[in-house]
Amino acid sequence: MSGSELVQAVSLIREGDFAQAAALLRQAIRDGGIDPRVAGLLYGLERQRGDTEAARAAAARWTDLAPASAEAWTERGTIESIAGGDAETCWRKALALEPDRRDAALGLGLRLQARGEHEAALALWAKLEPEAALAVSAGYSLLALGRSVEAEAEFRRGQKLGADDEVAWLGLGIALANQRRGHQALEALARALAREPKNDSALYYQSVAYDQIGQVEQALASAEATIAANPRHFAAMVWAGHCCLHLGRQAEAEVHFRHATEGRPYDRAVQLSIAQAWDHGQDASRVLEALAPVLAADPNDHAALISASEACVRGCQFAQYEAMRTRLIEGVPGMAEAVRLGALGLNNAMDGLTQLVSFGAPYGALVGLATAISERIGRPGAEDRAAHRQFAVHGRGRIRIAYISATATFHSTQLLVRNLARRHDRERFEVYGYAVHRRPDLYGDGRFAETFAAAFDRFRFLDDLDEIAAAESIRRDGIDIAIEMQGLHAETGMHLLARRVAPVQCHYAGYCISTGADYVDYLLLDDVFMPPRHARLCREHVVLLPDCFAAASAGAIDPSPVMRPDFGLPEDGFVFAAFNHPWKLDPETFDLWMSLLVELPGSVLWLGAWRKDAIAAMAREAEARGVDRRRLVVAKLATHHGHLRRLSLADLALDTGYTQGGVTTMDALWAGLPVLTAIDLADSPHARYGASILRAAELGELVAADRGDYRRIALELARNPGRMAELRGRLQARRGLAPLFDLERSARHLEQAYSRMVERWREGKAPQGFAVEPLPPRTASWSDPAD
Repeated sequence: MSGSELVQAVSLIREGDFAQAAALLRQAIRDGGIDPRVAGLLYGLERQRGDTEAARAAAARWTDLAPASAEAWTERGTIESIAGGDAETCWRKALALEPDRRDAALGLGLRLQARGEHEAALALWAKLEPEAALAVSAGYSLLALGRSVEAEAEFRRGQKLGADDEVAWLGLGIALANQRRGHQALEALARALAREPKNDSALYYQSVAYDQIGQVEQALASAEATIAANPRHFAAMVWAGHCCLHLGRQAEAEVHFRHATEGRPYDRAVQLSIAQAWDHGQDASRVLEALAPVLAADPNDHAALISASEACVRGCQFAQYEAMRTRLIEGVPGMAEAVRLGALGLNNAMDGLTQLVSFGAPYGALVGLATAISERIGRPGAEDRAAHRQFAVHGRGRIRIAYISATATFHSTQLLVRNLARRHDRERFEVYGYAVHRRPDLYGDGRFAETFAAAFDRFRFLDDLDEIAAAESIRRDGIDIAIEMQGLHAETGMHLLARRVAPVQCHYAGYCISTGADYVDYLLLDDVFMPPRHARLCREHVVLLPDCFAAASAGAIDPSPVMRPDFGLPEDGFVFAAFNHPWKLDPETFDLWMSLLVELPGSVLWLGAWRKDAIAAMAREAEARGVDRRRLVVAKLATHHGHLRRLSLADLALDTGYTQGGVTTMDALWAGLPVLTAIDLADSPHARYGASILRAAELGELVAADRGDYRRIALELARNPGRMAELRGRLQARRGLAPLFDLERSARHLEQAYSRMVERWREGKAPQGFAVEPLPPRTASWSDPAD
């Protein structure tokens, strides 16, 4: 093509005569011997004319003439993408020629994202300078990978760069909802819905966020709006059913579930979601029914097996107990591998770990799965952790400790944290408190969060910050020791420790056993709960506290008089109390309890008002063992101080086996009710919890060696009123002296531990396990008022 012809073609384009210009350029290509730029010009012209096939031909000719041109291969990829052709090969050739070619990397990344190859897409995009659309696309890939914290950061970056549409706000809302930050999620989703009111994804996650903040009616309304916007949104159908169950509207829930299963018969995700909803609705048989087709299709489906196991124990489905227990314990290696690969969600995995504890799984298996979970939690924070490994020693003044709790609601762990924080020596320690989430206080008096916050020198909620900012805020406070109180549960603070928020990091009380995390330096326990054979398996350095590691909080006892008939209890019969949650109960222990009732005519078993399906199942199981179901007396829900008062009506509390009572046992002892436990019914520290508590209560004779010994002691005590009276009297007389209830003593022991940990760090020494020296026995009752 001569220079004059090229000038003529450009002139025709400027005049708007695209057809004549294109004809001139095509003729030039047919004549051969042309400059590759002519093919590029023709390609652009055909794109402008909207002739896709002609543009494809021009792009192909362009790459033929200029095979080393990244621009040519990029544009050919673009038109192939529009035409449904092989765009990916073209973009890969462009990037091979010019690795930082932005438009090729963006196009290829979007293609990989659409195919589900999110890691590969993110790797491509990481090389590019940030811009709004790219950040939003990266956010959605991170969501797909379950990395909601990083996704939130990308969506916020996209918004700073100008992304202000429903796509960006929706992504941010989803990322926040996935972190259970319901209030903030609702704000972001409202922005998305303002731009697209019938966006079914925004409506669905709005429903989820409303549920997170306890507004179930609004959650149901949003779920129904989702279905109206998209009649085939099956997840919203299941979620609407979940909301209906929470509101006690079972018939409506069943309609929603039926619509979902009719639309997606035998769909795994739908069945798992329905099972979860029925679990919240306290109907274990429905959970197992929903999971049956999933487990039939894949007997090793970890998520389904975990859910089925949970239903089995929570609903006391004893007929399936041993089979579920065996399958779950045998499946631990596969579960751990699935966690590491990201094939099993963290919440599912943590539920599985809790379930394994209740099944009395061997401690080595528990630590193996815990390690996989903690490694997965720790991945996003690995670089952050390394950057903050060296903390500046700020002198030898007061030690600054921080308790990290899940919430500030009335719960045994939060009660312990509050009461310890009040008692720390302020001349030696500054005490900070952080709560990961705000939650409605279902069991408190409405003032617990206020009294909880007041126990600290400084207190802060962290749910208005993303994970990275929350970690940085703790670091800015100059904390010496961070004590995480939740462990491997859904609302954990472990992700903050994974980012190394303090030079010394511990886990205490909540989870009780090894977190399996290399970013947790110390684990605070006692030598009864954690014997040497178990301590050797912990990844943390074990610090052994004297007495029981989990000090009891002495609650106020309602002084009003109570009578047995007011609670459906017999005037004269022996009353066994068992207020532990049903998920701590195994069939063998229930058999033992029923044998006691058979042996002792007129006796009853007093149970907590827990799950309705568990109570109904226990009644059936009792009758199958020859015990009238009326001898199982179910208590009504009560305030904590009212519960403590009524416990005095029982004669003997019975501990569970594989997973023993903690606060339940302490409450009984504080109320003056003796508790019978056994030690080592499973190869797990939780099968030694009762022994740890009773040692600190100075009632070691109530620790049985095995089930046979447990039964013997129970019968001897029930047949010997004098012995029972002596036990009860000694318990009440020693209550003000026993280490179990001496929170001042517990606080001093913890302070010894904290001081020694910090001293090692300040001296540049690595963490090391040790035992805290016990204080001398108390000779006079402590006079601190009950909390």
